[in-house]
Amino acid sequence: MDTLDVPDLTLVALRRGTAEPAVLAWATASGDGCWETCQTPWHQTVQLSAAAWRALIPQNVTRSGETVYVTFPVRKLKVRPARMERLLAGDELLLHREDAASLGLSDIAVINYDGIPGAFRISLSNDERDRGLARLSYQSRMLLGIGQRTFSFLPEISVVPALRSPRGSPLLVSEPQWDTKDKLRIRWLRKVDGWFEAVARSLLSAPEIAFRTVDALPGEDHACTVRLTADLFPLLGTQPGKQVYVAWGNRNTVVATALVADDPKLSPAQWASTDRVGYHSPRARAIPAFARLRVGAEIRASLGIPRTAVVTVRRRVTSLILSKLNELIIPATGLFIALNVDAKLKTWEVLLAIGVILALLLVPLRIRPNPRGRVH
Repeated sequence: MDTLDVPDLTLVALRRGTAEPAVLAWATASGDGCWETCQTPWHQTVQLSAAAWRALIPQNVTRSGETVYVTFPVRKLKVRPARMERLLAGDELLLHREDAASLGLSDIAVINYDGIPGAFRISLSNDERDRGLARLSYQSRMLLGIGQRTFSFLPEISVVPALRSPRGSPLLVSEPQWDTKDKLRIRWLRKVDGWFEAVARSLLSAPEIAFRTVDALPGEDHACTVRLTADLFPLLGTQPGKQVYVAWGNRNTVVATALVADDPKLSPAQWASTDRVGYHSPRARAIPAFARLRVGAEIRASLGIPRTAVVTVRRRVTSLILSKLNELIIPATGLFIALNVDAKLKTWEVLLAIGVILALLLVPLRIRPNPRGRVH
């Protein structure tokens, strides 16, 4: 890893042959003594996890001695803060248009600093001041742990283009083979839910906030829950106990229940010991409590991300609409009773009344953007 000059937890492409399809994996450093017993030279050897073997060899046959091609599509860019007239979101990377074209970057790039990866949306610029640089917001630099410039030396980040399949769809780290029945039915239900969510989000809005992930509380690894600071729920437009989307890059999201981060006051000796893979800079791990998101192992495995990564969270509008529909039962029942008695109400009048009531229930869910600049 030192010779290649790549940080820990770098996204790489694995192939069994140059003509074989690629799978993604996280490259991490390991300095234990098992390299001494390898039959091949250590600088020509890689160790693959069971999940990487299953993704690389569909027959689920794990064997040593297999020839594997590893591609490190890493580029280095110097980082500067975002300009005031071009502020960026917490998961947005600003590049000059010509720099993005030369690096093969289009919509999403995986950037890494000191072992902290994040999938960032690319924003293009034509300003000459942005040529040869990568601009990030203060929030992005905080989440990645990027420090200040030292004298005239700017910090550097590693940039990996979002790898794609021959069909053009983005490649994702393979998720575990969950024990689910009727996968085709579940796949179609998710598509329909995604279409409805997209329409609802365009009407009611769903702000996004970027976080850095940390381990979940003991007992919540399998619960599909995330924990964040209570003060951020109003910015997301939701309440504790409601569902949210946790996203890593493009078309890679999971549904989780958002809870308030109320960490118990335990001493380090009371926590279970865990073996962490790889190394991480203590400076990069120092982060305020409001920027941390507690994520369980099941969610990380579904997204295909390591323990520490930069993800975005937004509310799930569909679940909020369904909760509001429960409040429609009483007025709708009263209207249908009035329709059956001698109230002389027509069917279209009842449907119109239900539509008005439903609109009034959904209006509070809409998040209106604040006007920019001076308002007086």
